[in-house]
Amino acid sequence: MASRNLHLHSACMRYLAFFVGALYLFPACADTDSRSDYQMPDFPNMGHAKVHLITGELMANMANDIFEHGQYLYVIYYDRKDQTWCHVYDKRTGAATGDYFHRGNGPGEIFTIPACSARGDSLFIYDLPVRKQISCSFSSMHEEFLSPTVSILDIKPYARNACACGPTGEESIILNQIGYAHPDTMGYHRLMVKDIYGDTLQTQDFEPFSDPVEMFNLYTECLMSVNERGNRLAVGSVWGAILEIYDLPALRPKACLKLVDPALVYGATPSLTADTKAGLRDLFATDDYLYAAIGADVNLLSNKEKVSGKELENNDIYVFDWDGKPVGHLETDYNIEKMCVTAFRDTIYAVVSDREKRLYLGYITHKQ
Repeated sequence: MASRNLHLHSACMRYLAFFVGALYLFPACADTDSRSDYQMPDFPNMGHAKVHLITGELMANMANDIFEHGQYLYVIYYDRKDQTWCHVYDKRTGAATGDYFHRGNGPGEIFTIPACSARGDSLFIYDLPVRKQISCSFSSMHEEFLSPTVSILDIKPYARNACACGPTGEESIILNQIGYAHPDTMGYHRLMVKDIYGDTLQTQDFEPFSDPVEMFNLYTECLMSVNERGNRLAVGSVWGAILEIYDLPALRPKACLKLVDPALVYGATPSLTADTKAGLRDLFATDDYLYAAIGADVNLLSNKEKVSGKELENNDIYVFDWDGKPVGHLETDYNIEKMCVTAFRDTIYAVVSDREKRLYLGYITHKQ
């Protein structure tokens, strides 16, 4: 879902040497349903980072994505007042400069919660239930007229996520199909790389679980991100924080980590228990590292009992290399909802939330 970078300074880079022999390089998850398979690796502590807010409260209940390009931030969330999806902010001042893509089923409109990605100067928005792709350049949002390109995707109706891949972002897209437990998805390929004409280039049916019901419940909510070069793909489940790493364009599995036991009750839909934990909140790929916002210690059911005054749920950022090895752990003072990393890897821009669930835009600078 997007391409962006965080600077890991020399002290943090030295930590990498300690993990060359770590056991988190397996090309596949263990094919078992045992809860003991879940384990968060030990990360070098990169310290505490303060989030510097640049806006007041955003008029949104949730954020879908955030991208940084030039001097602007492009934030995807649904504003019910003006019924638009893409909101542009000056990243230095936080000033709002424009709103784009109205809600609807017209050619340049977005009907449902979109999957998004960015490649270079291009923004890709996927309205998957209606099988539509909308693309435009970031720079065009600052011209007098916005003329997005709209195309119909030749995909099945059960694709859940999509992101652009390839060096220019125009060669192909990757689709994550829903889990196999649904009777209408039997025989679907789980991951597919398709070109812009709808032809399938690669497929991958790797399953981290032997139980199809568990697979279905965990993989109905996933995140995907491709690095800027277009040669690495990360797929992460919201429930369980199962992190998979693939080589592109071959879709060859490189690593798979089961990070957080979700403790769900599996069935037609996953149900919370007293032990249910939050998992992956966001995933962002750079050419060198993979950034994951994970709420590994949060009990979701108990947090529903009160809204005010509770602990932060998702204020940790974990950094992996492309072999799945742990690189660093950064703790912040706000929940990280969605994030992107600058090209110089020295700043993280993020949609963050406070203990009252209010959303803001902010940034983190980290120097070791």
